[in-house]
Amino acid sequence: MRRLLFCSGNRMLAFDWSGGHFGNAACFSPDDDGYREFEQYLLDVPRRPVTLLVDLIEEEFHADNVPFVHGRDRKAVLDRALAKYFRTSELRAVRLQGRERGGRKDQQICVSGLGSATILKRWLEIIKRNRIALRGVVSLPLVGELLLPLIKAEKQRVLLVSQQSPETLRQSFYDHGHLKLSRLAHHRSELVSSDADGSPTVYANHMLADIRNTLLFLKSQRLLQRSERVELCVIGKREIYAPLEAELSGDESVNCRIVDSAELARKLGLRGALPTPFCEGLFGQLVCRRRDLANHYAPWSMRRHFAHTLARRGLWMASAAVLLGAGGLTGHNLYNASLYTDYALQARTEVSRYRQVLSEQTQESTRFNLPPDAIKSTVKLVSGLQAYSRASPLHLLGDLATVVDRHPQVEIHTLSWLTHFDDNVLPGSRALSSRAEMQRQAERQKADRDGGEFEIARIGGGMTGFGNNYRQSVELFHDFVDALRHSGHYSRVLVEKTPFDMNPGAGISGDSGDSGAVELRSRATFSLLLARPVAGPTDGAAQVDSGAASGARRQG
Repeated sequence: MRRLLFCSGNRMLAFDWSGGHFGNAACFSPDDDGYREFEQYLLDVPRRPVTLLVDLIEEEFHADNVPFVHGRDRKAVLDRALAKYFRTSELRAVRLQGRERGGRKDQQICVSGLGSATILKRWLEIIKRNRIALRGVVSLPLVGELLLPLIKAEKQRVLLVSQQSPETLRQSFYDHGHLKLSRLAHHRSELVSSDADGSPTVYANHMLADIRNTLLFLKSQRLLQRSERVELCVIGKREIYAPLEAELSGDESVNCRIVDSAELARKLGLRGALPTPFCEGLFGQLVCRRRDLANHYAPWSMRRHFAHTLARRGLWMASAAVLLGAGGLTGHNLYNASLYTDYALQARTEVSRYRQVLSEQTQESTRFNLPPDAIKSTVKLVSGLQAYSRASPLHLLGDLATVVDRHPQVEIHTLSWLTHFDDNVLPGSRALSSRAEMQRQAERQKADRDGGEFEIARIGGGMTGFGNNYRQSVELFHDFVDALRHSGHYSRVLVEKTPFDMNPGAGISGDSGDSGAVELRSRATFSLLLARPVAGPTDGAAQVDSGAASGARRQG
């Protein structure tokens, strides 16, 4: 709900606007009784802001041109224009109205204000003394710019005539939607009769004389050309101003239109009737509907209580938002608290159950007189035995026998077998292979180490059937080693001892008898180290660390 005050000089009207209806209308005269009643009216709802709409004869309008500048320079130019026309009045305003098309293209402005605030002084003092929030002071002729699009006259030169009280007649001239001049004349015509509905009837001749005087003044100020046809729009009840339209029907310089105020109000969204037979309700409806139309003239000193009201409302809204947020957060915390209570109850139940199980296990464990270290060692030993129980030397012996069958000069004397997590458990051997073969062998060893457990076999044997040709024995041994390496069954084939000593400083001597042959055979022995990953899937439960595995070797 919004509260609207309308001051026409000879009276103060008050309306309440809510939901497209005017209500609670009141009229106050400019005397002591009227001021007292007006104060009591405001105090009935002291926290409701008010908007003051004025239509006073003291209001002046001046069209002027100023240089087109920006920033601080523009503010200085506009302040100078305000001081030029309204040096002592604080109820003043300046409006930008576009630029000139020719010349320097100066800025067109309209400087308006109340040259004398004597009429409004007492009313404003009452509002200020009672700390009533004043939205602003709004000029009725400036509000008239909002009516032009509704009557389809915003792109024409229009003389808008309206009557807000029985004693005055407002005439405002608009050039393409901008106010250029407005005058409030005393309406010298008197009521000669009244219609059945209480609407006054006026003399059209007296109103026509005022309109012609205004048109002559506009032409003298060069706001209208002498031969230009002007659009004359009269706002009011059609039956009242019908005689005026008939008088101007033959005038070629004026195109007269009567715009019914009730129809225009309904077009704006009015649901009820206008509060008075005049046009102040129509302009007040425009002010109440437009949120951006709050002030024209009132300075900050008059509107500070309204700023406090807005701040108070903002604080109330913020407080309400904080309360709602706090309520929501409290509900969320209560919900979480109930969940945590259930979780705590479940946890206590689980703890009680686990304590009972622990007590039963403790009572059962007291039957064994073994220290914890002994139990740990036993479990570790059993795990190690389970890990190594899956390995068997049969596959390695079968693959070795296949290679030995193809080399009849090779005899196997001894063979030892074990498992380990490192295929380099017996270091110090030297390989009879090239550098590239050693590099490939190292790569295979790394891949096999990543696989886990290895089978390691140590083979001792000798060479036969080579006669006294020891070089043939060495070549046969090389063929045997290459066959083992290329068989694909072993990740490492290391030579610990070769037949005969191949160093340059070593020599071979002996006779051709039986003693020399025995010596050659004794020196034609070799020793090999074979390694390959253990065949079969790895059982996770049987894995143990390398220290425990080294103590659980199986030797064959």
